Amino acid sequence: MAAPLKEQYGPQVVARLADTLPVDRRDFLAECLDGFEDLGLMDRARQVAAVMHDHLDPDPATAVRQVHAAIGSRREPGMAAFFYNPHSMFISTYGLPVFEESLAASYDLTKVFTAEFCIRPFIVEHPQTMIRLRQWSHDPDEHVRRLVSEGTRPRLPWAARLPAFVADPEPVIALLDMLKDDPSDYVLRSVGNNLNDIAKDHPQRAVEVAATW
Repeated sequence: MAAPLKEQYGPQVVARLADTLPVDRRDFLAECLDGFEDLGLMDRARQVAAVMHDHLDPDPATAVRQVHAAIGSRREPGMAAFFYNPHSMFISTYGLPVFEESLAASYDLTKVFTAEFCIRPFIVEHPQTMIRLRQWSHDPDEHVRRLVSEGTRPRLPWAARLPAFVADPEPVIALLDMLKDDPSDYVLRSVGNNLNDIAKDHPQRAVEVAATW
C-alpha cells in the first residue's frame, strides 16, 4: 500500500526549505514541526507558510521577494513539486497587499509547481490581474499559459470557487479564446476543463463556445 500523500511532505522537505530562506534554521524547523505529524498534506503546507510569515521580513513586499528568491528553476516530477506548496500559500495569504511582487513570484512559481491556487485571491481582489493573464496567454512557457486557463476555472477542484465567473463566464471565455489553438496539449486540456466548469452553470453558452471553436 502506498504511503499517505502527506508523508511525501515530511520533516526532511521542511528542512530543505529552511536552507533556502533567510531564517534561523533551528527555530524555524521547531515551529514548523510542532504538531506536524497530526496534520494532513495541505494543513502541513499552511502551517509552514504561517511560520514563514513569522520568520521572514515584516514588510510584505520584502517577504514576498524573499519567497520569490527561494523558488528554483527545475520542475520536480510528481509529488516532489509539492515542495513549493507553502510558497503558493504564502503568496496567496500574505502577498495580497503587494500585487507586483506577488505576481512576479507567481509567474516563476508556476514554472516549477503551479500558481493556479495562489492567483485566485488576486483575481478577486485585484481586477488588473485579468490584464496580466491576457498578457501571459502569449507567454513562451506552456506552464504560464496553462495558468491563464487553470487559475480562472470557476470551479477549480481543491480551491474556492470564483463566484463572479460562476455568474458571468464571459471574462474567462475571452481568455480561453486566446488559448483554444495552443500548441501544447497540456494547455488545451486545461482549456477543456475550464469550459467544462463553465458548462456546469451555463451549458448552452458552453455549447455555443465549443461550436465556434
